[in-house]
Amino acid sequence: MNGAPDARGVVAGFCGDLLRDPAHRDDPVLHDVVAQCRQPLRVLLVGDVSAGKSTLLNALLAGHHARTEYRETTSAVTWFHGPRPGAVRLPDPTHRGVSVDFPLARRLMIADAPGLNTTSENPRHTLRMLPGGDLAGAAAAYVFLLLRGRADGEVEALGNLTAMTAGPFDLVGNVVAVAGKADEVASDPAEIEERVPREARVPIRAVAVQQKMAVAARVPAVGAPFVSALAAIRTLPELTARRTLTWQHLSGHLSTTQVDALVSALGSPSWLPELLHRTAESATPQDVLRAVEDMSRLPFLEAVLTDMADDEDLFTATAAVLRLRRWAVRDGTAAGAPLQDRLRALGSTAAFDGLSRRAAARLVRHGRVGAELADEDRDAACELLRSGTCHDPPALAARWTAYAAHPLLPTRSRDVAELITDLARRADAPPRTRGAAR
Repeated sequence: MNGAPDARGVVAGFCGDLLRDPAHRDDPVLHDVVAQCRQPLRVLLVGDVSAGKSTLLNALLAGHHARTEYRETTSAVTWFHGPRPGAVRLPDPTHRGVSVDFPLARRLMIADAPGLNTTSENPRHTLRMLPGGDLAGAAAAYVFLLLRGRADGEVEALGNLTAMTAGPFDLVGNVVAVAGKADEVASDPAEIEERVPREARVPIRAVAVQQKMAVAARVPAVGAPFVSALAAIRTLPELTARRTLTWQHLSGHLSTTQVDALVSALGSPSWLPELLHRTAESATPQDVLRAVEDMSRLPFLEAVLTDMADDEDLFTATAAVLRLRRWAVRDGTAAGAPLQDRLRALGSTAAFDGLSRRAAARLVRHGRVGAELADEDRDAACELLRSGTCHDPPALAARWTAYAAHPLLPTRSRDVAELITDLARRADAPPRTRGAAR
């Protein structure tokens, strides 16, 4: 590394210059943008009341930190962050901060916000954080909870969220849709994860999560009654021979304590056959716990969040620039014009040039750019965009050149293809020629 600041550092420095001006010295937006650029990726959980946000959050936090009831329980925005020395600055004085040493604490700050489908005043706290609100951009990534594993009722909301947070890079991947309460949905998780982006009609990622199982595995609630219930079922051919099981089938063979343990952890008996299969070779408490966690799909969601955190410079800088653009025009066009010009100048820095390439890599990985090409060509393009190197640059340049020549290709796809082609040709050029090309 050459020691040059990343894009977040450039934005923080920009704000620092403004804060030295007496007119802006106490501006809360500028102070929070600086804090945001120095904190882990800020992620906001969004969804309706009883969609399972707080339950999912408890699973991610590996403890009962958020209240969970079948009614409106979250009345303000609460940020969960890892232990840090000193006070952690939050986007607004009305927000709460809770220090928790959770698995992704060094990569993320996660906000639990009030549900949207209520007539109370609480949703206004969430709406302030969404596009169009006065705190829009204070979160750089979003987890959107869907009801009943479907996105067709949330097309407009997801479309607005992705479009208005895309920023100058046509960003994708900063929104993940979670089809929660998978125990209440008959569809296979893989089918849900393939269908939801198609229903949403926007380039989002989707994960089907069974929150009850996730909490049971992480808190954990898988104890002796649960393990003994599985062992008892295995000794009963009249149960193991069934392709489906109901709680009524089990009630005559297991104790009330055992049935209650299964209901609490699984939610639905439809998960039992797979769990019995996964733990057939070994049913120790550790193996059962691991199987329950894998079946909950929580590790897959954490992998998606980790992938987002890997691009925290891209996501955070994009959100910060969007906040600053709104801030610059709040007092009128004439006053904000010089600031807008200075903001545009940030795009010419080396740090922001690197963001353009990383944004292009996400369009290839998670969007439709290059969808007609082979996986290895898309993988090689992503490697090139992120690292500047790849295997066999001439062959990669030839394939992406042919892709870019398609007459009906969307403009953004063509721009990315031409960027990949240019980088591949530079990577194949002798050092002196490469220097001249720059």
